[in-house]
Amino acid sequence: MRVVSLEDKVAAGVQTPSIDGVRPRQQLESIRERVLALVERQDRLVLDVLLPELAQQDIAVRTLQLAQRRGPRTDDEVLRRERLSSLDTAGR
Repeated sequence: MRVVSLEDKVAAGVQTPSIDGVRPRQQLESIRERVLALVERQDRLVLDVLLPELAQQDIAVRTLQLAQRRGPRTDDEVLRRERLSSLDTAGR
């Protein structure tokens, strides 16, 4: 069931249970709990796994504001980094 239709039912005061016996407000609460758990899991994976692994590869994830303050990289800087990266990869 779509969340918006559940929200519409709650806003209209509908309390009739669905076929499975769960009322619209209860369904929304259940969906909210599940979504919060998924968001928490996603946050943990990004903070505890993804960002540290990227950092090990010398890849930094920055906010857009920080990136804009630092300005774009020069072509020479990008080429130098790519050369160093390819040398590092070739040596493995």
